[in-house]
Amino acid sequence: MVFLSEHDPLTKLHNRGAFERILAAELIRSSRSGQPLALALLDLDNFKTVNDTYGHPCGDRVLETMGALLAAEKRTYDYAARVGGEEFALILPGVGMVRAEGIVERLIESARTLRVVCEGVDTPLCVTLSAGIACTKGKVAISREKLYAMADEALYMAKAEGKDRVRCAPIADLTGTPEKTLVRADEKRFLFTGTTKG
Repeated sequence: MVFLSEHDPLTKLHNRGAFERILAAELIRSSRSGQPLALALLDLDNFKTVNDTYGHPCGDRVLETMGALLAAEKRTYDYAARVGGEEFALILPGVGMVRAEGIVERLIESARTLRVVCEGVDTPLCVTLSAGIACTKGKVAISREKLYAMADEALYMAKAEGKDRVRCAPIADLTGTPEKTLVRADEKRFLFTGTTKG
C-alpha cells in the first residue's frame, strides 16, 4: 500500500506528493551538510500531438517508456518522479550544476534513440525531451518552491529555444529570481501544449 500511495501507477516512478516530500527533505540535508543538490525537470516534447494523433493508449506507452528510461539511467540514490501529465523530475543529491547538466544531456541523448511501438501504429514513434536544471550549493537554505520555480523557468527556456535540449538556471545560492523573469502562465502553456486554453 505504501508503494501505491507514493508511486505513479503508470510509470512506477515517485508521484508528485512523494516528490515534494523528498525534495523538501533533500534540501534540508543539503543546507545542513553544505553539499550541492540539483533538480532537473524534464518534459516530453509535443506530447499532446502524440495523444491527439495516435490516441491515449499510445501516449501511455510513451510515458511508460520514458519512466523506464529514467529509472534505468538514474543513480541508485537519485529520485525520479512523474510530477505532471508529461513532466518528469530528477532529484540529484550531491551533484553540482556541471555534473547535473552532463547527466541530463545523456538522458536527452538516450531519449532521442528510443523508438516507441504502439499497437495499430505502423511506424515506431520518436520522442524528445526538453529539460531545465536548478542547483543549490547548500550554502544557504532555499525553499522547495523556489528551486522548482527556477528549474521550471530553465525548462521554459529550453522549450522556447527549440526543444530537445537542456538549459540551466543561475545557481540558487548566488542569485534571487526577479519577478520580471517569471513567465506568464499563458505564454508557458502555449509553448508546452500549443494552446492558450487550460
